[in-house]
Amino acid sequence: MKDRVKKYLKERYKIILLIIVLCTVTVVSAAYDEEMTITGNGIIRVDEDIRITNVKLIEQTGESYEQYNSRYSKDKTSMFVVLPSNTTITYEVEITNKNINNYYLKKIELENNLDEGISYEILNYNIDNEELIEKNTTLKLKVEIKNTSNDTKTTNLILKYIFEHDSELPNWKVTGVEKNNVLTTSIFNMEITGEDNYKGITSELSEKDIEFYVDGIQVNPIAIELTKKTPDETPNVYNLKVVMIGKEGNLTLKVKENTLKDKAGNYNNLNTIESNIQIEKNKETKIYMDQNAASWYLRIYIPKYYSEITISDSLNVEEIIDNNYDIVISEHSYSIVPQEVNKLFKEHINLLTQGNDNWDYTYSDNQLDIIKSNGYRDGSSSALQVLAKKMINNNLTRYMSENLNELLEQQTLIKFKEEVEVLYQYEYDDQIYDLMGLYSKDNTNWLHIHSNNNFSPYYALMVEYVLGHLS
Repeated sequence: MKDRVKKYLKERYKIILLIIVLCTVTVVSAAYDEEMTITGNGIIRVDEDIRITNVKLIEQTGESYEQYNSRYSKDKTSMFVVLPSNTTITYEVEITNKNINNYYLKKIELENNLDEGISYEILNYNIDNEELIEKNTTLKLKVEIKNTSNDTKTTNLILKYIFEHDSELPNWKVTGVEKNNVLTTSIFNMEITGEDNYKGITSELSEKDIEFYVDGIQVNPIAIELTKKTPDETPNVYNLKVVMIGKEGNLTLKVKENTLKDKAGNYNNLNTIESNIQIEKNKETKIYMDQNAASWYLRIYIPKYYSEITISDSLNVEEIIDNNYDIVISEHSYSIVPQEVNKLFKEHINLLTQGNDNWDYTYSDNQLDIIKSNGYRDGSSSALQVLAKKMINNNLTRYMSENLNELLEQQTLIKFKEEVEVLYQYEYDDQIYDLMGLYSKDNTNWLHIHSNNNFSPYYALMVEYVLGHLS
């Protein structure tokens, strides 16, 4: 009985002793660094998203040494050192990112005053480079403490490390808008700039990623050209050239989502960008059109871009010259004769002519001056479709297809004179014939399309080309 009592009391004493020990242990929760310090025994560090995970001495020069063991918390380090004159001591600070996101080491702040002659330097990391600490990776910094004074110094270097998760999305904006000096509506040059709060954004922007709206209505410019101006960096800049928009109002651009990415893995949303461009019709260029030209596709298309248009039943040469028209647009008709067109060009009037239905190839004095010879398709067989091939890539044809469909019916077939620059040709009945050509002389241009086909939306471009604006 006595032995059982002794055993019982012994077990109770153990429990009581354990309770007393636990009660006498001071537990301090260090909230500023999210450590739990158990005085006299050790430190328990909470596993944070991103934090300092180790500090160790890696190099000493001269007789420098640690006075006390270095300490660290989630975002602070303390290094207690003794540095004789002109000596250094180097520590390695280990930073581990266990977050699902990437982080930047935004800055390192000195938290205490250092004696004169004491300085520190991060040897292997430049914060200005904005290098990413990717998720599930470890960054090891080398921190060198230096004494350049003539005396031995005892110091405690306390550093605070500021981490930042980049949650800000990159975005596009329009900058550097330039309008063609000659035109009011035709060509705009601008920059599409991708920006972010950190360096290192990347993009693969293409023409199809940009949409254009005028007063909220989507429009399709005749052509757009997009070229990358800068490499993948911040900012990310593209040169954008917009050709012939064809509607009046305020121009807005929309750049599709996921076309811009930052180093942290963020993508842009759909960016709606006000260009601050007011689209207006061209009020400077004076255009004279004959009735036949106005009654076809040109009547619908040209007025989208130009407001100063005169339409007449015939080509009144004197009226055209007296009123200083910039260009005459003529479609073949029975009321128009080639001699009038030829005379206009000799009077230094720019010309855009089209058609092949009634200029009789049998009379050499009844054809355009730029035509050398004619053929003829009598139309007894059904219409024939051929492909006209681009012969030269210039400021007009760069916007046009490599091949144009040409429908041959009952019509004349031509070859230009040698001084005409042939833009498109096709083959018929083992012969090569010309479809489109430009003749320039004395700063006057004549573009002829020997076809009845619809070439919209190229007509406005052709006008600009003839006037010398597509440079």
